[in-house]
Amino acid sequence: MTQPTNLIPLADRPGYHPEDYQENAPETVWENPLDRDQPLHLYVGVTPFLGDAASPRPRYTGERRTGIRTYVIKAHSTRALPSEFDMAIQQYDCLEPECAPRRRYCRDHTHRRVIVGGEAPHLINRGLQHRPVLHPSLDADSAARNQALADARRAQQQATLAAETALIAQHQATLVEQKMNAQLNDNKPQQGAPKGNK
Repeated sequence: MTQPTNLIPLADRPGYHPEDYQENAPETVWENPLDRDQPLHLYVGVTPFLGDAASPRPRYTGERRTGIRTYVIKAHSTRALPSEFDMAIQQYDCLEPECAPRRRYCRDHTHRRVIVGGEAPHLINRGLQHRPVLHPSLDADSAARNQALADARRAQQQATLAAETALIAQHQATLVEQKMNAQLNDNKPQQGAPKGNK
């Protein structure tokens, strides 16, 4: 399965690691009309550290530590960003009378709006696009990686089961040996014991 060729590419993301699967459809297309690059520092949140107080704390760096994800839209270029960041990039007030109680939260792109804030109010919103998401089982590399992980997990489970079975068998053998020794000790005639009265 190939992706459509008319999709706008995602914005540059310094320090991006491909294990982050948060980016999927829908995306908003933004155009930068300025002569300089536009960095966008968008808050995505941090995962709190939960665990044993005695265990060492993982060393988070960059986005995982600060909760800030950075995108860059180059000068005079058009790039796509996940639509969940629209309100952080630009905040609008809707000018239509039916949206008076919720001017800031109107999502109808046909309404007249005025930009009142945001991280990059000068960017031009070119609308939405939907990037098809390829399921990992359809991607040959991802499928091979997932199969190798599943095989390794299965082998580890079998090794753990074999070790537990061997431990149980050893314990049962010890119990049988102790029982046999106890029976032999009970059946032995005791030496030096009186043989009865005459």
